Amino acid sequence: MRISTPQLNYNSMEGVRKHAENLYDIQQKLSSGQRVSTPGDDPVAASRIYRIDKSIKQMDQYNVNADFAKSRLDLEDATLGDFTDVMQRVRELGLLGMSDTQNSAGRKAIAAEMRGLLENLKSIANTQDSNGEFILSGDKSDVAPYQPVTLNNVESIGTGLTTPKAYFTKGDGATPVTVNKIDGTSITVTPAVNEIIDNFNGKTYTLNATTNAYEDSAQQPLFAYFGATAGSRFVQIAPDDDNIDNGQDVGDASRVRVSDQGARTFGNYTKTSSTPWAPDYDLKKNPQLNYNIFDTLREMANQLDTGTTGAPNVFGNDSKMDELMSEVDTTLDAVAGVRTDVGTRLQRIDMQYDMNQDFKGGLTENLSNLRDQDMVTGISDYQKTLSGLQMAQLTYSKISELSLFNYLR
Repeated sequence: MRISTPQLNYNSMEGVRKHAENLYDIQQKLSSGQRVSTPGDDPVAASRIYRIDKSIKQMDQYNVNADFAKSRLDLEDATLGDFTDVMQRVRELGLLGMSDTQNSAGRKAIAAEMRGLLENLKSIANTQDSNGEFILSGDKSDVAPYQPVTLNNVESIGTGLTTPKAYFTKGDGATPVTVNKIDGTSITVTPAVNEIIDNFNGKTYTLNATTNAYEDSAQQPLFAYFGATAGSRFVQIAPDDDNIDNGQDVGDASRVRVSDQGARTFGNYTKTSSTPWAPDYDLKKNPQLNYNIFDTLREMANQLDTGTTGAPNVFGNDSKMDELMSEVDTTLDAVAGVRTDVGTRLQRIDMQYDMNQDFKGGLTENLSNLRDQDMVTGISDYQKTLSGLQMAQLTYSKISELSLFNYLR
């Protein structure tokens, strides 16, 4: 077998090239700290790395979602706490106004303070988060939950007597309206063109041409709920079975509710002549805008304004004031129940966050085992490859000197 000088040179150069490539590859792994940088380094490991890396990014997103949900619920908890504090003061004022030691001037002063607190409560109920979303409007987070009823928005509430969600009837000045009140009695009235009548309690509200709002006989505006009545916002904080948000995910533990409906928080009531006030979540039976706590406090302030003599004569057992105070207590209980539920959701978030972190830790360890370069092994391979390169270079330098002329000399 003939071995020519060019072949010797080629083989020697190829050896140098291969050792140089291997040395460069090892240098890259040592500098990056990764054994697998491209699929060509280890196709099987690269496939597993891709799946694990995707799972880690999902866990990171779940934790971001958990942080958002926690901040929303912390804000709601603080909001309901502020609401409760103001309501406790309202309750104190109500008891003070019912005392037979109060005179007319005292009750009017109490009514004035109560109306100021009512405005404060309205502001609290319309609290927005840092994104400008209303936290107590359910899934209608772009709509203020409580607003004055005006000529422009009364139709969105519903008018007429034919459907469960027809809360008011607009008057035409000629047509009598018979209302079957929620206490079992009925009333027939003929509201004027600028009036609406409450289909559930027979109260009439008159349009204020200046403010464009409907007001009661004491010129106090009607305040109603305009948020969602059948939906809330949810945030996913953990993987679920199919990772798809669909109708089968109702009650899914991987999701947490981050909004509540003001209608259910601040008072829906079922009231008959024989039963006490109590929360009622069937909005078709009792509209969400009637008997909310804001309507209650408006009525309470009006009652205090008209009180001219002692409690036995004006605020006795047969008076409206006793019922209104009962509604205040019911609302305080309802808000306390919602706060308890918010606290439960916050605990769920904390527990799930810790579980996510533990799971992410295991994924990160597996990813490191697959992708990271073992530095001790890498340095050892580097030294062996460097020695091989030096030997190949030395061999080539000797072979390159071989020629027929050298042999003849």
